[in-house]
Amino acid sequence: MNVLKDDIARLEGEFAHMATVEDYLVMQLETLRLSMQKHQSRINQLRSDCAPIASIPNEILVAIFEAGISAYEDREEYAMCISHVSRLWRNIALATPSLWTSIHVNCECIGDGQLRMLELFTARSHRKPLDITMDLVRDDDADSWDELLLCEQTDIVFPLVSRWRSLRVSGTFREEVFNVLSPLRHLYAPILEAFEVKVESSAVEPDEFDEPLLLFQRGAPRLTHVEIHEISLTACEPPLSSLTSLHLHHPPNTYDIDRYRHMLVASNHLTELQLVGDIVDTGQLYMIATSPTSSIKIPTLRSLTISPSWSAGSFTIYSLLASLETPALESLTMRCCPWKNHVSEFQEVFRNYGPPRFPLLRSLTLQFADFDQPGALWFPSVLPSITHISLIGCKSSARFLGLLLSCDAADEGLLCTAPIKDYSDSVALPLLTDICLAPMEMPDLVVICSIVSERILRRTPITCVRFHIRDLSNIPQDRLEWLRERIQVKACESN
Repeated sequence: MNVLKDDIARLEGEFAHMATVEDYLVMQLETLRLSMQKHQSRINQLRSDCAPIASIPNEILVAIFEAGISAYEDREEYAMCISHVSRLWRNIALATPSLWTSIHVNCECIGDGQLRMLELFTARSHRKPLDITMDLVRDDDADSWDELLLCEQTDIVFPLVSRWRSLRVSGTFREEVFNVLSPLRHLYAPILEAFEVKVESSAVEPDEFDEPLLLFQRGAPRLTHVEIHEISLTACEPPLSSLTSLHLHHPPNTYDIDRYRHMLVASNHLTELQLVGDIVDTGQLYMIATSPTSSIKIPTLRSLTISPSWSAGSFTIYSLLASLETPALESLTMRCCPWKNHVSEFQEVFRNYGPPRFPLLRSLTLQFADFDQPGALWFPSVLPSITHISLIGCKSSARFLGLLLSCDAADEGLLCTAPIKDYSDSVALPLLTDICLAPMEMPDLVVICSIVSERILRRTPITCVRFHIRDLSNIPQDRLEWLRERIQVKACESN
């Protein structure tokens, strides 16, 4: 028995010694692993420092990061990705407040994670101006989002209104957009420059909500750009007195003429205007268009885009243009209905007596125009200041381009291979230097070559012709080489 007890005591002693050794070895192993981790981290850091990109000065990296993306809805993810590439990039990203200035409120991303993200971005942006995006889009048949949970997000963002540089709101229902924006009634936005609201409803039932709402009633002195889609400007109206750019797209109901006039003349600085869809009561507008003393005067306007609804009545193009007095207009884009004679309506504007309507117009873009329509053949003669013309998706473009040839040249069918003789009569659009054509058919190419030939002869050369990239690849090689020997041939994108 004593022998057994002695063996137990001996074994217990040995076991205790081995446990002590084990603890020591485990501690040594942990120390070794920690040392290995430090060495590996140092190796990685040195390898990173040896990489070519590591030689780029921090200031250049900051410039690259800041120029990396333009879409507001993607900036949040972009900033997070940059800050997780390497230690160097993370340190630079965290020290660059401008990367964190895009704040995204989302009705479908609610909870503590979204709130922490908003707080993170507002903290890392320091005192930089903020670009606010509010996404209220949801499926038509989805349950309404919890307004209290959304308020948790707006409670973080709205108190920062003094730092807002832009506010972009998209939603499915006008009333929901109205309700979310209502707290902004009496706020002051000292540096707000851009305000956009877009409703993207696909509901079968019409959304007729159109309650008035005046935003930022205490002022937004730097607001220069307003863009409104499928919601009345009356339902989300910011101060308009400092605008330089106004885009009105597809309001739910047409504005009456007094409201329309007020929106267009509210600012003395308006230089760019887009009117897309059924914007104003056509009957009322026609009365203004046919009464020269009642025209809407916008003396500062430089760029105008009009795109009436294809269901709009007759004389819409005429009424929109003839009702405006824009002596400084330099760029005009007109989107026509393919089955209506909008070109003739456009020409009718110039039949009125008096001074030239667009004496400074340099750039003219026509989309979906039909030059086979009656009376669509003479207006180049009343726009002698045109330097750039674009024909996008038009029918019978060659018929229009033929107007740029002299009568003799057109009669002779002057082509790029024809002998050139001296024509002394006047040239249509004598200042024209740039033609954009998309799509392009072979008759169009023949006329283009003729125009290039004749303009060289008359010392009023075309300097650049642009085709869609697909059409450019289909031009016969000999014609393409002939053109490139005489002018610049470039690719363009058609809308």
